[in-house]
Amino acid sequence: MLIIRYIHFMPSSRSFTIVHVAKGDGCPTKFAYGNESGKFIGSNPRGAASKALTKMCEHKRIHGQCSMYITIRETTRGSAQKTYTYLAKRKKSVRTERINGREIHFRWQTILKSMRGRGSRKCTDKNHRMSPGPRFKSSPNRKKSEHRERRSRTRSRSRSGK
Repeated sequence: MLIIRYIHFMPSSRSFTIVHVAKGDGCPTKFAYGNESGKFIGSNPRGAASKALTKMCEHKRIHGQCSMYITIRETTRGSAQKTYTYLAKRKKSVRTERINGREIHFRWQTILKSMRGRGSRKCTDKNHRMSPGPRFKSSPNRKKSEHRERRSRTRSRSRSGK
């Protein structure tokens, strides 16, 4: 009788999702889509946290230095679903490297520091509060009066139950 054993190997690519995001001062901030968002694939949690920082800075429209506490959770099948917290910083960089005969310009330098066992910093701002809703998207070509009209139309629709 032949017995076949299946051994579960951890795949080389693992998946992670954002669980919590806080600003550099430790106060919580809103992020993409509710409690858990995004799927970041990497060989380790550090790479996934770096990708999450890039997406968060783009989402918040931060064009310069960006600093956040990011907590991610592993969502790979068969994993222990561990959470990892990092202090993630992004700084402007003007580094250029030549790879395979092509010049590649790196605009950002990402610095990640593991907060293992420490968690993120506590919010010290007593007057801190988040805005009540998602960011209102604006276009540079629209006037403020058009924004007010559009906003009042959406409010009246929600009140009338349409």
